[in-house]
Amino acid sequence: MKKLDKKEYILIGIFVLIVALVIFLVRGNHKNDQFVNNDDNQKSSKYGSVTVPSTFFTVQGCAEKYINTVSSKNKDNILILLNDKYKNKNSINADNVLSVVDDLEGTYSFKAKKMYQERINKNQTKYYLYGKLIKNIFNEIDEGKDYYLIVDIYNDSYTFDVTPYDGKIFREAK
Repeated sequence: MKKLDKKEYILIGIFVLIVALVIFLVRGNHKNDQFVNNDDNQKSSKYGSVTVPSTFFTVQGCAEKYINTVSSKNKDNILILLNDKYKNKNSINADNVLSVVDDLEGTYSFKAKKMYQERINKNQTKYYLYGKLIKNIFNEIDEGKDYYLIVDIYNDSYTFDVTPYDGKIFREAK
């Protein structure tokens, strides 16, 4: 058997490093995916199911903040949380905001059941939420009603806004 010289050892070392680097990059890209596009019922591959628990609960928290704000009937804060395009499209202002958003009397909680995300650009992700809007009633059980929202999260400014939604994506998937 032939003994390897110094040049061959260097070439083998470089080859092993390149293979290790490729494996690291491929595995790293899969670990950074926050959603999976393998839901057979989805109509479009541009939406992905949210699979990262911290993302799911963060977006659910944004939805709960919106619902609490709407139930408090604070016009200024509702206007801050509503998506600008939605406000412009529906001519929403301080005078009519309470007549446009859901009339939520009392306290409510929101429990997200399913969530899709759509990456708009590197700084914005749009989340489509389906869940149950549950009225908090003393000594009674509320099963909740189906409720849909869109939450846009802006990573560059660490802010979010909300758009009321009809749930089209979720109804098409059924």
